[in-house]
Order: sequence, then structure tokens, then C-alpha cells
Amino acid sequence: MFMLVGIVSSLVSTGSTVFMGTIPLTSFQGDQGIDLGPLEIEESGNYRLALSTESLSNNAEFFGLAFLMDQDSSVVNQVSGEFYYATGYEEGERWTEKNLESSIRFRAEEPGTYFARVYVNTNVILSQGELDLRLSKGVMMTRYFAIAFIIFLIISAIGYQRS
Repeated sequence: MFMLVGIVSSLVSTGSTVFMGTIPLTSFQGDQGIDLGPLEIEESGNYRLALSTESLSNNAEFFGLAFLMDQDSSVVNQVSGEFYYATGYEEGERWTEKNLESSIRFRAEEPGTYFARVYVNTNVILSQGELDLRLSKGVMMTRYFAIAFIIFLIISAIGYQRS
């Protein structure tokens, strides 16, 4: 039971924020990226890199991409996603579709100073909204609980066969 609770809690764990940066969507011009940082990773460990938005206008859509880069401008990791918010009215029912966040979890092996380069690609001009980049530390990795659960099942099956 403990392992199942661990798996579920690791899926929703966001850790503690190490860096938070916000860029107005109107700041993006063409294919130019915007740099955020510095992002200080003080110790190796599990981290979460997330892009999110909360203030999109109705029927707005864009693709966001952020590269986490070291001081040599080498890409260490990346997060991307298609963000959209749409509402409508059809056959007497109101509907809403949205995707406002994309994230990855990774293990940082080396402490250091990093920065993020953020890109937005859209087919429409975004007149409002902001894109947030958040780096969080101390997130739990689901795979550890899943592996422990599988090992537990194997040991249980072996024990059951012997009795």
C-alpha cells in the first residue's frame, strides 16, 4: 500500500521552487528566443522543469519550448508543449478545452549555474498572457516506486508459491 501511495504522490509532487521566471507572450518576436536566469542548481538531485500559462485569451494557441543550458550554451535538458485555451457553445452545452502546462522531471548530476532559452511559435498574434518557467528541486521520481512495487510483487509471488 505504501508503494502505491508513493507512486500517486510522486505523480503530483512539484518540489520546492528554485527559480521562477515570467515572460509576457507579447515579448516574443519571430524565431527569437528569450533568455532567463541564472538558474542555480546547488546540488545534484531530482528536479522538475515546467512551462505554464494561466492567462490565455479564448481560442488562443501556441507552442512553447525551453532549453536548459549550461554556461557553455550546451543543452542539458528541454521541455516543450502545445498550450491552448478554447471555449464554445454547441448543442445547448458550453465546453472548454485547455492545456496550460508541460513539465519534465530529470536528475541533475552536476551543480552549477544554468540558464534557460525560451521560444514561442504561434500562428496568431497573442495580445495577452504570460509564459512561466519554473525549476523545482526535490521532486520524487515515480520510477523508483514502480520498480520497488514490481520487486515486491515478485518476492510476494515467490513466497506464495513456496507456501
